[in-house]
Parts: sequence; structure tokens; C-alpha cells
Amino acid sequence: QLTPITEKPILVQYVLEFDYTLMNDVMTFIKRYGAVIIENEAQLFCRLLVGVPKAEEQVFMDRITDIHGIEVKKI
Repeated sequence: QLTPITEKPILVQYVLEFDYTLMNDVMTFIKRYGAVIIENEAQLFCRLLVGVPKAEEQVFMDRITDIHGIEVKKI
């Protein structure tokens, strides 16, 4: 009868496109801001669909531009 309530953050989806050589930097960045990988296409050029918590969205967008060679699109 006592079911615990699980709270999940509201996620805003972004597509990240970048060269495979940046994979380590991007994955570290995603983990730091609590983003969730929804879809992953990793070849010579990578495409990630990530969900960014709405509370971290502004900081995420301000800092992701520090990684040169990454293209970010909001869905």
C-alpha cells in the first residue's frame, strides 16, 4: 500500500553532432550535467540524442560551446 514516489526531472531534448575524437569530452560533459542519452549513433561522426534536465538547460547550453567542433540542435 505504501508505494514510494519517484520524482524524475523534466528533460529537454537536444541533438549533438560531433567528430568521434571528441567522444570522451562530450560523454564527460553529459555526465557532469546529469543529461540522459536517449539515442546514440557512434561512427566516424557521432550523433547523440540527449535529454537535459530543464533545471540545468541554461548552464548546459552556455558551457557546451566550450567544446570546439560540436553542433547542438534543440528538438
